[in-house]
Amino acid sequence: MIAWRWCMLAISSGGFIGFIPGWLTKRPGKFGGTAGSLFAVIIQVLLLMYVSNPVAWSLGFIVITMALGLLSISTGERLMYDKWGSGKRHTGKVVKHDRNETCIDEICGQLLAGLPVFLLPLDAGHQRIIGLIIAFILFRLFDGYKPWPIKTIEQWCGPTAFGIMFDDIVAGIIVASIITLNNFFG
Repeated sequence: MIAWRWCMLAISSGGFIGFIPGWLTKRPGKFGGTAGSLFAVIIQVLLLMYVSNPVAWSLGFIVITMALGLLSISTGERLMYDKWGSGKRHTGKVVKHDRNETCIDEICGQLLAGLPVFLLPLDAGHQRIIGLIIAFILFRLFDGYKPWPIKTIEQWCGPTAFGIMFDDIVAGIIVASIITLNNFFG
């Protein structure tokens, strides 16, 4: 049973990627979501460089991270609470749920945010990289500040695995919409 809980923690923290900034800075709970988002951007860059159909692969990763997040977050967060007690969010708020180390939601949201970049023409290599950087910046802003409707969705869904995942999915969809409109009109 204990091994299962640690496995769920590993999944919900993106292979413990959500813990790395806290370990490096000696400030647990700092920048876990940013680390997860950066990991997703690295995945997207690798897809652009090495895969012939990056849209299909990206969609596959989105579905997989969504499913794994829904399955692992509750158990992973419960293990963190049992082992280390409450944690601090980036806002300074002390919480039992949606800790910064849980970053599979950011991985999924960032994969969604960058998806329109794959729809640019193949000869637009530098534009794709710039698009991924813009998607990263916008996603981090939307995820951090949680403007409407993201904040409303987070409050409506509550501290469940679905709520933790869904606000980042909505942030990713909003950013993807902005990038798509920019690609279409820009």
